[in-house]
Amino acid sequence: MSTCDIIIPVWNRLEDTRECIGSVERNTLFPYNLVIIDNGSGEKTAGYLRGLAKKRKKRILLVRNEKNEGFVKAVNRGISLSGSEFVCLLNNDTVVASGWLKALINVINRDASIGIVNPSSNTLGQRLPRGKSLKRHAEEIRESGDKFVETGSAFGFCMLMRRKLFNEIGIFDTGYGFGNFDDTDLSLRAKKKGYKTVRAFASYVYHKEQRSFNLLKGFKRDFSRNRRVFEAKWGGTKRTIVVLGDVNAESLNYLRDILRQYAKEKSWVYIISPPFKTTEFFERHSNLSFYHFTHLFYVFSFLKILFKKKKPDVIYADNGIFRNLFAKFRAFH
Repeated sequence: MSTCDIIIPVWNRLEDTRECIGSVERNTLFPYNLVIIDNGSGEKTAGYLRGLAKKRKKRILLVRNEKNEGFVKAVNRGISLSGSEFVCLLNNDTVVASGWLKALINVINRDASIGIVNPSSNTLGQRLPRGKSLKRHAEEIRESGDKFVETGSAFGFCMLMRRKLFNEIGIFDTGYGFGNFDDTDLSLRAKKKGYKTVRAFASYVYHKEQRSFNLLKGFKRDFSRNRRVFEAKWGGTKRTIVVLGDVNAESLNYLRDILRQYAKEKSWVYIISPPFKTTEFFERHSNLSFYHFTHLFYVFSFLKILFKKKKPDVIYADNGIFRNLFAKFRAFH
């Protein structure tokens, strides 16, 4: 019978770790083992992990690094210890919903060309509906079955792969140090081999986002360095801004066409529009950001683009005058 090794790197964050592992034990319906890499945690977290491994010795393999060697080396060590058909990397600042892993397995088994699967998550834009619990939301999305959407790349907070993928493309590149861009690099290597990266509709994992990275000294410096390493290898990430002054059936179809064009690339799409319900777009696509303005719409849109730190490569607009004026402004500069 198939099993999955869930690899969890841990560096302190005792309460987050306890909540993460607790959610895995309650909500995982597919046969699994835990491979926990203690990345030099302090005694409180280390003691908790030792006690847990002792109680669950048939299910948990605990390995300790005496110092924090970073995400990349930790998960690589976990992968080297894995022997199951499936491997799932899981951050310790996540909370998994009921049936999360089974839904990921269903998707990867649906199509042999799928290499890496992410769950739906607040990290990918699928925020929990206001007033709805994680449990209730998981029950509702379960109806999606094995549906998925292809993404530009996979995100490392939770990603499922077949063990054999690493035999084909290698493990995570240690050139990325403590982490950042390593997951995108792995994704693009998988794509280069002809595999897809996708998001499963029926799986949900809540992510508290960068809890450990935020504690690291020199995080911003390392992030900038890793970005340079990544872009030297793969080129820059495409950034597209879509300006919709009038939200109607025609403009929404226009937006859908643009998203279909960019959904399979390593690109981000920023949408500027008056307020409207964006749930459909967040459910169907990843790498999206929405900005809404009600007054002086084109003035604020222009300023938003002008002062954005990460400048867009491509700008679409449903208003020809705005599009032409902005094109002239860019040409002037």
